[in-house]
Amino acid sequence: MKTLEFTLIAIILLAGTSLVMAQNQGVAINTNGAQAHTSAMLDVTSVTGGFLAPRMTLADRNGISSPATGLLIYQLDNTPGFYYYDGAIWQKVVGGFDGDWTVSGNDMYNINSGNVGIGTSSPGAKLEVAGRIWQSDLGGSTFIGENAGNSDDLSDNGNVFIGNNAGQTNNSGENNIGIGVNALLANSSGSRNTAIGNGTLWFNGTADNNVSVGNASSANNISGGFNTVLGTWAFKAFQNSSYNTAVGFNALGDLEPIPWALGYYSGDRLTAVGYEALFNNQQGVRNTAVGYHSMYENKTGNNNTAIGYDSGPTATGLNNTSALGYGAVPAVSNQIILGNAQVTQVKTAGAVTVGSATVTEEGTIRFDSVNKHFYGWNGTAWVQLDN
Repeated sequence: MKTLEFTLIAIILLAGTSLVMAQNQGVAINTNGAQAHTSAMLDVTSVTGGFLAPRMTLADRNGISSPATGLLIYQLDNTPGFYYYDGAIWQKVVGGFDGDWTVSGNDMYNINSGNVGIGTSSPGAKLEVAGRIWQSDLGGSTFIGENAGNSDDLSDNGNVFIGNNAGQTNNSGENNIGIGVNALLANSSGSRNTAIGNGTLWFNGTADNNVSVGNASSANNISGGFNTVLGTWAFKAFQNSSYNTAVGFNALGDLEPIPWALGYYSGDRLTAVGYEALFNNQQGVRNTAVGYHSMYENKTGNNNTAIGYDSGPTATGLNNTSALGYGAVPAVSNQIILGNAQVTQVKTAGAVTVGSATVTEEGTIRFDSVNKHFYGWNGTAWVQLDN
């Protein structure tokens, strides 16, 4: 009777399925009578079903007594998935990777304390890539750093932003280069700007064709274009000025009287070359200063030229002056000064032409073009100097 019962159970379990066993070979379960592969102890073949591993909760899994190394189960709760016992702990099988990686939605992350190497077996940082890094689908742009190029519309802009927040708000601006923390941070549509240095061209929004190199240089520029700046803090107090050149530490750079983010100076077509050249210029236009502290005090004067250490007008609002040499300081508008009080001779290989201006300063010489005579001012009257 027992033999009959056993036979019936075997028929039910194996209905429609061939169980093939051979000496010194594995077990095959299939419907075509094929023997097991020589490398397998168990060979299951099917096109209508799969292998179903034991399913259990985390508590069930942890209740397995002395699990064998390699034991495989499917866990139903607390991060469901396939787990295997590695001889010490249960490890999650994740997409072909080991338990160092976790998949969360569309993301995959690793919270281990070690480093990750690509193309190297001994990475020296959190991520080391032995070879080039290829960025694609960025509209020809390159973004490296936290928030760099974060708002770029990814059309064919061809921007390069490197550094935390570099080019963060740029949307449609093209062919910009921003290298440094906060470089070109506020740029939205400005194009063809080059900013190198922390905070350089920080507030630039719509301006084009600026080149600024140096920490915080041109930091407050918003819409001024065609400026060329080289130097730490140079040109940092101007918002809407164009066609300026500033070269040197703090050249065109004063910002102390006003808050950092409210630079309002408006002078344009300025050229400042030298340490703190044109440092205090606020509304003056078309001024040229070359030399350490040259035209340092000028604020509103226009059309002035100063070449030399500490040269240029010190009074406010002088126009059309020229100063040449160390300490050459014009005192009134429309005056040319050659050198300082220590200069003992002005020499020229050519002629000197004297005009007809009637400036009443002792020692002034003029030529009267009506009566054709030279005159000199002696402090009280004009005295004819020729016969």
